[in-house]
Amino acid sequence: MMKKRTRRWRLLVVVAIAPGIYVIATLVLVASGMRDDIAPADVALVLGSKVELDGTDTTFASAKNSARIAQERNFKSVFVVSQYFHIPRSRLALERCHVSVVRAAHPHFFEWRDLYSSVRETAGYGRYLLRRYD
Repeated sequence: MMKKRTRRWRLLVVVAIAPGIYVIATLVLVASGMRDDIAPADVALVLGSKVELDGTDTTFASAKNSARIAQERNFKSVFVVSQYFHIPRSRLALERCHVSVVRAAHPHFFEWRDLYSSVRETAGYGRYLLRRYD
């Protein structure tokens, strides 16, 4: 009987705490994306919000392609331009693709859909943390 209560209690604690942790992670990522790092860079990468019909993850594909081009041309830095909520995942992808310096800036405007996008990007960032980059 005691083990059953302990398991239920643990499950209740996890269910109660998980949304709070997710909200905190979202706030940290939003704050990170709002910090512009404006400085000269060898090349700029402007990212949109397009997903191909075949489901291609265009942020990862763009990062991988940009890293390849940067290596071929001996570029050391990439300047990312995207929405503030998208910057942390873009930085992560480029850094994992061996771009040594990633600078970033975002447009300074807000739309209501940014709230949903910020929450969605938290899950995307988590997925990119676990992704293979080779």
